[in-house]
Parts: sequence; C-alpha cells; structure tokens
Amino acid sequence: MNCLRTTRWSSRFSVRPAQLDRMATPKLSLVRGQAVAAAGLKYVSGRNQGRPCVALALMLLTALFVPGCGRDGRPQLGRVQGVVTLDSEPLAGALVVFEPVEPARPSRGVTDAAGRYTLTYLRDIEGAVIGAHEVKITTAGEELPHERVPARYNQATTLTTEVDRGRNERNFELTSR
Repeated sequence: MNCLRTTRWSSRFSVRPAQLDRMATPKLSLVRGQAVAAAGLKYVSGRNQGRPCVALALMLLTALFVPGCGRDGRPQLGRVQGVVTLDSEPLAGALVVFEPVEPARPSRGVTDAAGRYTLTYLRDIEGAVIGAHEVKITTAGEELPHERVPARYNQATTLTTEVDRGRNERNFELTSR
C-alpha cells in the first residue's frame, strides 16, 4: 500500500493531494484521510508516525540530567579552607591549587601571613568541585621565581584530598626535607 504524507509531498506521486482527493471521491471532502484511504493509499499524519519521537526523548533526558547540575550550570561545590605550614612555620604567599581528578575547573587560593587560605572556584564564588582532588602548593611566581616548596608538593605532587559538601578544613603540613 502506498503512503501519502499530508505534511510533505513526495515527488514519487504524479498527482497532488488535492487532485487525488477530487479523483478518489469528487463529492466528499478530505476528513482525516478518509478520501485518501478510499483511493487505496495509507494516510500518514506526519513524518515521524510509527517511529519513536526523538524530540520527546531529548526533552525527557534533559529534564532528568539538568537538575543534577548546580545553579547556572555550575557543578556542586564544597567550601574549602585551611592552613599550610612548611617545617611547622606558616607558609605565606603560597598558591594552593585543587585540581579535580574528574575533568572540571580547578580551584585556587593564596595563603596569608598566617598560612590560611580559602579556595575560589570562579572570581567571587568560593569552593571546589565535590570529589577527589590532586593538590599542588607552590611559592614560585612572577614576583618570586625561587621555589621554596619541594617538587613533591607541586610539579610532582603526592598530595590528594576529597572535597565534601558543606565546609571542608584541609590543612597541609609540608616539610622541606
């Protein structure tokens, strides 16, 4: 049985739907494909009839996964703060970087004179992505090119930690030996 699409006309047919309607039943109007069915054709109301609705499936997937994200599409964050010491002395001016094991944006913080830091995810948004992190601590920078912290804490770091929801206190006691 041939198919006739009412939303799109295929060039396979030599007559237009209006002509087919007049030819099949000249005295009847086309009501939900009745005249088309009378002409021996199968009425199809759209291109996707009989196939899964892709748009509906995408909307359902979006509705399931979007609520899992944080506000404005950000991942969920945990607030992180702590103290960094080097040989039992507060380490001032050190950059503390939490790099998530799973692909995500790292968080950074700089220690004050007392060695305290607070991580920042984006400009004024404090925190770090929830999950496992590799931690790097360095004192080298543009102003002070000499590194005071051993490579095992920055370039070849061995420091790891887990960030949980809510407040996290992560202190690091580093040694120069």
